[in-house]
Amino acid sequence: METLPEYQHLLGQRIGIKNTNQKEHLLYENTGMKSEQHVGSIRFVGKLINNPKAGDSIWIGVEWDYDAE
Repeated sequence: METLPEYQHLLGQRIGIKNTNQKEHLLYENTGMKSEQHVGSIRFVGKLINNPKAGDSIWIGVEWDYDAE
């Protein structure tokens, strides 16, 4: 997988999301993310190949900063 050239400027950008509901809270706890605010860096933007469920959509891959507790 390679990031599409038109999205190269997004790589490395910092993003954050806030946990706003119980379902999201459980999802993040299952991945080791314990806090309500999650911050990370964009590592991939593009189409997923060999994945029919992904379709023609553009996907963003994020490397999250977190301490597994």
